[in-house]
Amino acid sequence: MQNLKLLMLAVLVVIFGIGCKKDATENFEQSTISVNPSKVFKVPSTPKEKLLVKNLQSVTDVFKVLYQEKSNLKLVNAAIFSKAYTDESVLLKDLIYPENSWLSQNSKFKGFSQKLNVSLKQFATNFWNEVYKQNSNDLIMFLNNLKPKSSLLAANSENTVNTYDENGGNGEQVSIYFPYSEEFLPVDGGGNYAPITSITTATADADEGIGNLPYYQNGVFQYYVPVLINDDYAENNPTHIVGVNGIEVEYESLTPLDAIPPPATNPSTTTNIYRVFHGSSTLKKQYDRLISFSGNGGGSEIKVCRISGYLE
Repeated sequence: MQNLKLLMLAVLVVIFGIGCKKDATENFEQSTISVNPSKVFKVPSTPKEKLLVKNLQSVTDVFKVLYQEKSNLKLVNAAIFSKAYTDESVLLKDLIYPENSWLSQNSKFKGFSQKLNVSLKQFATNFWNEVYKQNSNDLIMFLNNLKPKSSLLAANSENTVNTYDENGGNGEQVSIYFPYSEEFLPVDGGGNYAPITSITTATADADEGIGNLPYYQNGVFQYYVPVLINDDYAENNPTHIVGVNGIEVEYESLTPLDAIPPPATNPSTTTNIYRVFHGSSTLKKQYDRLISFSGNGGGSEIKVCRISGYLE
């Protein structure tokens, strides 16, 4: 009788264990999430493009591990919030090569890092430790190619040249893009900012794609679940996109606006050259894509000018 009870108990334990396992893994089942084909504008077609996307996916896999530790997520957010680059983005090279990082020149990044108690050097160490665990020579070659080849003082718009190299890289332009980041920016940049952040890879130039949302139970990471990333989702949920946006350095102003000299006078005429202030504009058509591997991503680049001319 005692043996029968033990047998029944063992069966119950097995059944219960199977049930728990099913509950824990059913989120990995193939979901009904699908991308609207009309929102996909370019897919990788050449060997170099396909290699680039493969490497971008490998970088995302590393970030998915790093983001399970909130300090790593905070560091990337601090880099993006500092606006060292345009388009709510930061270049991957500035996160993984701290000795040559443009972030070291940015006062806002220094302030955010201090408030969030995070270290760029520690993030880079964590990143490379995880990379070596991947045991992928292709990934290491790809990342080595991102290493800055010039000094910080030489940083300029030439960094945005969209040229593929032999390792499937895209110049030095691999970036982490945080669309609608200002919607989630803490008012004081304080240390409490650690939301659940989705992450996705730019496997196409598109306005929609499949991403990964971390699932936590009692504050402990469990696994990632697939989610559909688009503008509506990103506007309401913190989202990082690993891709190639085509961003530029955002130089900090060294001169207060009030200290700018008054309008100059054209020496060849008596016409004054006045400074023009621009209030706001409305963009009615977006030509850049939310998700991009080609450099045509993020927000549209806009230049506002006042031009006048005359004939003598």
